[in-house]
Amino acid sequence: MDILFLSFAEDFDLVLKIFFILFAISFIKQRVTNNTVSIFLISIAIIVCVFMFWDFIKIPYILYTLLTIGVASVLVDFFFISGHAEAEKQMKQQEKMEASMKRRERDELEHMNVNIPDEPPSNNFT
Repeated sequence: MDILFLSFAEDFDLVLKIFFILFAISFIKQRVTNNTVSIFLISIAIIVCVFMFWDFIKIPYILYTLLTIGVASVLVDFFFISGHAEAEKQMKQQEKMEASMKRRERDELEHMNVNIPDEPPSNNFT
């Protein structure tokens, strides 16, 4: 069982290194416009962070990734899911108001002895 866990941990560590390399490349490419300088900085950052100080960089990188994913999901929940629930509430309230207005109009017309059909006439011309 220990060998299986150690193998999984090594594979996970390799995947983290690959993601960190991709993160470093995109981070530096976005901030440095000169290609020569960006390639130099990418190579230095990868050598230093991945091959020399990976044990110190690994935990903050995992925390940073979890934080960004967590904050993003909270924002999505807040803006899209809760906004959708508010829109549904407003639609239900509007439907209730329209129904009460129709009932009020119907009561007023009945009070004035006006004949109101229950259903609108159908357009069947067959």
